[in-house]
Amino acid sequence: MLEMSVQNPPTNFPGPIDPSVLYEQEQHISSAIWEGQDRGTLRCHEHTSKIDGWKLTKKQIDLVGKAGFGYFRLIGQVSLNNPLISALVERWRRETNTFHLPSGEITITLDEVVRILGLQVDGEAVVRDNSVVGSNTEICENLLGKAPNSDAKEIKGGMVKLGWLKENFSECPEDASNEEVERRTRAFLMYLVGSTIFATTSGNLVPLLYLPLFKDFDKAGNYAWGAAALAFLYRQLGKASMKSQGTISGSLTLLQCWSYFHLNIGRPELKQDLSHRFPLALHWKGRLNTQTKSDVVMYRQKLDSLDSSDVSFLALLFNLEVNIQNFIALQLMPWMIETDRLDSLQRFG
Repeated sequence: MLEMSVQNPPTNFPGPIDPSVLYEQEQHISSAIWEGQDRGTLRCHEHTSKIDGWKLTKKQIDLVGKAGFGYFRLIGQVSLNNPLISALVERWRRETNTFHLPSGEITITLDEVVRILGLQVDGEAVVRDNSVVGSNTEICENLLGKAPNSDAKEIKGGMVKLGWLKENFSECPEDASNEEVERRTRAFLMYLVGSTIFATTSGNLVPLLYLPLFKDFDKAGNYAWGAAALAFLYRQLGKASMKSQGTISGSLTLLQCWSYFHLNIGRPELKQDLSHRFPLALHWKGRLNTQTKSDVVMYRQKLDSLDSSDVSFLALLFNLEVNIQNFIALQLMPWMIETDRLDSLQRFG
């Protein structure tokens, strides 16, 4: 590997002077851009447009809340700014799990996941539940009451189509039995996580491995879904920051809303004061007025010229007081509501 002098760094080298930490520079998208190989805007996979089409009964809403998604389900559709997301990804380094900006490093933290998405981050780890055994068809029949048809391509490689879930379970009769209510609620939760926090680059499929996690709604409510969502997003950001990739998935709503709160770039104008609403992603729910004609090059230039005055490390703390009761309801750990913990929001290299 080429050795470079820290005292006299070359002027034509785009990467780190010392490669001992950022050791993946050759594979990083910034290297390709430096060489004139601009991949353009990423294909962003998050499928929130049809979530609001699910008609949940009161019993279902209660079960969704018991499973830990009571606040999260309120967010629904958030229009994505793909060029902004693409430019942010170019600044992400998976060696440090931080965005590298001209003024230093910054990242998405667990407490911000709670505030933006309303998902708890303290609890059991979200891992495969091996207590539910059987084939994919048997598991679906047991927990959903019916199974997707492989001949109709409704299931593929242990993943089920989101469209199949919506087509078969999106409306629950008011007089449905408790068992039927639970089955349709599990289908909704599968659709919810498969189109948002665990969205994949497959486009319209959700892994069936999540279904057994919703067998017991009380047990599901003990999982740290917010921590799992952040870990999943970190992983997707890392993959998408490689020059060989052209897509990104995961909770892009979390990424985009986090950017709106912290970075003065591409932020839509709000028509009303929504500071009292929880979770904070509701600020940007639906379709908002954005700079639709902007491209990734413009956002890249804005990030390149970003100075410390354009970065707000306190943005979410200002919303703390009005949301404190919601945090208590989510059983947050005490350190997560201390207003003097700026180090949880800010990292400088």
